[in-house]
Amino acid sequence: MSYAQYRPGWEPEGTMGQGGPEKATVLRTPIGEVSEVEVGRLITRMAESGVREARAAGLLLERIRSGNVTPQTLLREDGRWQPDAPRHAAYAVAVLTLAIQVCDERAEQFLPYCRQVMERPGVEITVE
Repeated sequence: MSYAQYRPGWEPEGTMGQGGPEKATVLRTPIGEVSEVEVGRLITRMAESGVREARAAGLLLERIRSGNVTPQTLLREDGRWQPDAPRHAAYAVAVLTLAIQVCDERAEQFLPYCRQVMERPGVEITVE
């Protein structure tokens, strides 16, 4: 049993729109600080979208947000994709799509390439 909650200064984890009072926390990103609550709302909106691609991306982001097993890295040190490149590219597409929604203009440069890798023949990316 963890006694962390009884220690001074302990705060429950997770402020990304998963319930409870909103906290004024930010995520440090390459484009600067972004509201953690707003990112959480964007992920939820994507996961609940009626558009298949947006929903799939949102569900992958939900996996990251909830701490489920996800790739630790998408690329090898030599710059090539990890094995199962289409699956890893799907995570890249999800993260880049979210980055675009928080106004990261550089993310748009990489999105088309990641989509090409993700859409290789014979690959179906599904998240349930």
